[in-house]
Amino acid sequence: MKQIFSICILLCTFSFQSIAQEQDSVMGFWLTDDESLIIEITECEAGSPNVCGFIRDFYKQSAEYQILLQNADILCGIPLISNLSRNEEKSRWDDGQIFDLETETMYGAILKITDGNLIVRAYDKYEFMGLNYTWKRTSPTDESCVQSNE
Repeated sequence: MKQIFSICILLCTFSFQSIAQEQDSVMGFWLTDDESLIIEITECEAGSPNVCGFIRDFYKQSAEYQILLQNADILCGIPLISNLSRNEEKSRWDDGQIFDLETETMYGAILKITDGNLIVRAYDKYEFMGLNYTWKRTSPTDESCVQSNE
């Protein structure tokens, strides 16, 4: 009986850790702060320790939806986030870049999960002078403009 109880506790512990890690993971689909784009963050390449973020869809309730849709063939699949590596000491992803579609400029980037949201920090030269953007976790849509980041 003690063994069964111990096994149940052990399985529950692993399940809760798995759920917590999933919620703390930057991997997945994110709605940008202006609620116009859905970005998928995934491994840059299969087996890579770095993460990248690709445009996967356009948020249909955004004011820019029709404009984005007209440019879907250009925008779909574009890597907005590139080569962020895990910084365990600071509990974040850093040393990568983010592309600003409006200004067509690359910035330094940092990603960190806070309260279930993804805090995206973009900066030019100095991290402390950057701007934070809050992205919300979302689900992939059935009408994703790109199926994979090939």
